[in-house]
Amino acid sequence: MDWDDLKLFLALVRAGTLREAADIAGVSYSTVGRRVDALEGAAGVALFQRSRSRYHLTQAGEDVLSTAEEIEEQVLALQRRTFGQERALEGPVSISLLDALAVSPFMQALVEFAEAHPLITLDIRVGNNLSDLDRGQADLALRFGEKQRPHLIGRRLTETARAVYCAADYATRLENGAVPGWICFTPRGTPALWKRSTPFPNARDVCYMSHMPAQLQACRMGAGLASLPCFLGDNAPGLRRLTEPDFPAFQSLWLLRHPDTRNNARLRVLSDFLAVRSRGLADTLRGEAGQTLPLATTAIAQGG
Repeated sequence: MDWDDLKLFLALVRAGTLREAADIAGVSYSTVGRRVDALEGAAGVALFQRSRSRYHLTQAGEDVLSTAEEIEEQVLALQRRTFGQERALEGPVSISLLDALAVSPFMQALVEFAEAHPLITLDIRVGNNLSDLDRGQADLALRFGEKQRPHLIGRRLTETARAVYCAADYATRLENGAVPGWICFTPRGTPALWKRSTPFPNARDVCYMSHMPAQLQACRMGAGLASLPCFLGDNAPGLRRLTEPDFPAFQSLWLLRHPDTRNNARLRVLSDFLAVRSRGLADTLRGEAGQTLPLATTAIAQGG
């Protein structure tokens, strides 16, 4: 069996369809189908049952899956260790960012790094999956969080603050007696414990959305209140900050990497650069560069 075929086999197992597996693997869906057929021919047995457009493992496929995953981990570990020994400040480095971090000032910092190190090519990926570090799909990950996965190397860069924001005209409506509502980032049905530390703990949820740039846009359009990182809210035209900056533990900023890659020179220089830039951005990240304009007491009481 060819390892390249096993990689496509794993992609199809994880995706369930040829098209989604092709997206994962970066090839055409016809290539996935052809190579999986070749793999079944080499195995001499059907590895999948086809049900409409979806692929389900047979018992033989389950056996191959177990071995393929072991091989994958060994290959990935070898690749990580080899990558971790590279000393040249030349070549690619991939970094995974949350959607909230793929904006200024962090994107500006990465642009400055690219200008300072023209021989290093940045591969910037926006997503939430930390398994990217294990699978070699990202070399570094910039994440918010309180506690990080124990098998990863975590470098805590800084605290970042959050505050409650709304559009300026929305604030006027609240001061005139309108009932406040939340643009809620907590999934529907999950307790929004973070509300307790705000002046509006009992305000209703107007809508739910996990994508932070979308929360920011909805807030600017007057959809409701939003709890946002100060580096986003303070720099958004038309928003009014209603509360002083708060520093929840889940808002700490971490830079993460796999321990196998700790000695890679390109990762080290990028990590050090982001640490220095984070310290230089302290006022922005801590909300000290913005101004708080609280609502009148009567309006706050309505949200309580």
